Amino acid sequence: MSHPSPSSHGRTRAASRALIVHDGRLLVEINDDGDLVWWSLPGGGQEFGETKEQGLVRECREEIGCEVVVGDLALALDYIGAHHFRHEDLFSQTEVYFWCTLAEGSEPHMSYHPDDFQTGLRWVPLDQLPGSPLFPTAISQWLGDDPATRPCWLGDAD
Repeated sequence: MSHPSPSSHGRTRAASRALIVHDGRLLVEINDDGDLVWWSLPGGGQEFGETKEQGLVRECREEIGCEVVVGDLALALDYIGAHHFRHEDLFSQTEVYFWCTLAEGSEPHMSYHPDDFQTGLRWVPLDQLPGSPLFPTAISQWLGDDPATRPCWLGDAD
């Protein structure tokens, strides 16, 4: 997860994220802040005047260097920084996750505008997600759950 800017402190931000699964593998961004390495899903904050889908397409273009086709809503959660990281005590974000596919002919690559700590991209087999540095960790279990019974709302999750 990219760290919030100082202007984002003290408010709740809306964000959209992409679940891109292909051949049993999930596309993740690799992040490294010098102290911690973690994986996140492409996407980010919704800008004023954008729909969640428009923001997600823009964020994917910036972070994974390609176009995505936004599909159905998969899940949503709240991320409340004070519950998970000391340095983000004034940051909270509601994240909406959509099933996405890569546009025909698109191949993910590091682009012109990655997140602050983004160092790469990786396709990870779904069975390797439990115990991985994927953030939020609840996504790893959620992806392994029975699609017929897994919830759409995960609440406050990390």
